[in-house]
Amino acid sequence: LAENKPNATKAPAPAADGVAATVNGEAITNAEVEKVFAQMLASRGATPDAVPAAQKAEMLQRLLDDMISQRLVAKASASVKIEPKAVDAEFEKILEAQAAQTGKKPTLDEVKKDLKEAGMTLESLKENIGKRMQERQWIEEKIKEKAKDATEPEAKEFYEKNQIGRAHV
Repeated sequence: LAENKPNATKAPAPAADGVAATVNGEAITNAEVEKVFAQMLASRGATPDAVPAAQKAEMLQRLLDDMISQRLVAKASASVKIEPKAVDAEFEKILEAQAAQTGKKPTLDEVKKDLKEAGMTLESLKENIGKRMQERQWIEEKIKEKAKDATEPEAKEFYEKNQIGRAHV
């Protein structure tokens, strides 16, 4: 991700309704960050007013950093193809995991009802699952590109350099 950071810029101390950052030409507004912050707190039964100012500023900054990173990864991973049946399989895994936790697999109607209460649809959930799978696959590919198997001479050199307190019998 570090190679993509130049495409993300943070605005210097913007007004409450201004642009907090620009990622690949796309603005992230303070209002967006505040909205995500409020949603995050609401999911935990809290409100933004309950958070002390210093802690709120720190949390908003971390959230902005996360939003920047997420947008960089989303753009970089856009070319990764995920098959709909792979998304369906991942959705089933999620339902099975919920069944393992609660002892009961939710019905599709129960899932749709819960999603509606959260302001989502089954389609939007599967779209999100697909995007996360796309991003995860892209990241895994990048890690594999960077990590290579050591050659025999490299392994021997590392072993010899990193032996501390080797005991000889």
